[in-house]
Amino acid sequence: MCGLAGYIGVSKNKKISYDLSTALFDHLEARGMDAAGVWGTEPKDGSIIYHKEPIKSSKFIKTETWESVKKLNPDLLLLHARYTSPGIGHARYNKNNHPFVNADKTVAMIHNGIIQEAYYLKEKYEIKSDTDSEVLLRMFEHDKNQSEINFEVNSSHVKRIMDGIKGIWSLITEGAMAVAFGERINEHERSLTLFRNKQRPLWLIDLRESLGQVFFFSEPEIWYRAIASHSHLKAEFDNNSELVEMPIYQVWYLKIDKDNPHVSDDNFFKFQVETSPSTKKWEAGEKVEISSEKKSDVSIITNLDENDNVIKGICETDNLPDDIPLGCSFKSYSGYQKIRDEYDEIKNYISVENCGDDDWWGLNHEDICNRILDLIGNINIMLINSQTEKSLSPSQYQEIINSLEQTETDLAGTLRIFESY
Repeated sequence: MCGLAGYIGVSKNKKISYDLSTALFDHLEARGMDAAGVWGTEPKDGSIIYHKEPIKSSKFIKTETWESVKKLNPDLLLLHARYTSPGIGHARYNKNNHPFVNADKTVAMIHNGIIQEAYYLKEKYEIKSDTDSEVLLRMFEHDKNQSEINFEVNSSHVKRIMDGIKGIWSLITEGAMAVAFGERINEHERSLTLFRNKQRPLWLIDLRESLGQVFFFSEPEIWYRAIASHSHLKAEFDNNSELVEMPIYQVWYLKIDKDNPHVSDDNFFKFQVETSPSTKKWEAGEKVEISSEKKSDVSIITNLDENDNVIKGICETDNLPDDIPLGCSFKSYSGYQKIRDEYDEIKNYISVENCGDDDWWGLNHEDICNRILDLIGNINIMLINSQTEKSLSPSQYQEIINSLEQTETDLAGTLRIFESY
């Protein structure tokens, strides 16, 4: 489970668009707290902002990187809050986080879901990360110029986009998908492509009249929490909240350009997807390498190096030990290690043998209790979202309930210790 949000269109009110984007990004955290990322394009010359870090989105919006979004005033924006599924690319390695981009950063993708087919698709499509999501971008990059599809649209770009997406829909039959592709076509043209299947939600709201933009987000609750968080957003949108659920098995393509800075009916296409299973035997064939060709000298605003390592940010996490927590907020590993060493020293000192009657009291119980409360809160959020998505089977749900009941029993046992004295 992850959180997606974003928009396309030149804003008619820069402050409102920025505040709304910030609020949506903030509340995406309910769907993922392991990492956050942004990709967007500037309307004047097409500069690109691209950044991601293994921190919560509520921390991301307080960084200098997010401040630069305010100055950039993007005409296309993708936002992602990541929840790391077990065994699928730990978030502490920033290459595993979203968005995923092509060589010159002009194409970006964010995804919510798990792609079970990735384990064999990686045999054909090279990926840089350990994350299943990336294979969708690499399939799209390779396949968009490989097939002949005749669409009744007067747009070579639309045909190319659909070429790339056809491969995804023909091979991903079990995986869960809610996906957004953003592309800087050239200096003045942008496109946003959205699709999902029944396993993952995706919603939109048409704000072209008030803001000149179309917004998307994972679920209505994210929208309602965002506009309720600020009085001016509530006043602006409380009576303008006609949300649209993205239909399953459709692809929506939205485009803007210099002459049409807001999505028009002429630049908004909807395609139905046929997903009948292929009887053709899967063969990986020759491996498709990631294209390293950079097609343009677009200005990139980022705090990442070429390997997606954080150059300047809240958390430098590459090459850290496996036990460092997700969403770390330490300035560097040396600072983290110093804290660990001090904690271990205190922990070793705190014992019945080393402490007098008045030395030990209250040194570590509050921290433990707060950690337990945080875990319970996170579990509750995930269960609420899973209920909305209907993404858990009855047996999986019961397994979680059993685990929670066992935890309740253990905590009740801790409470009874007081009664024994």
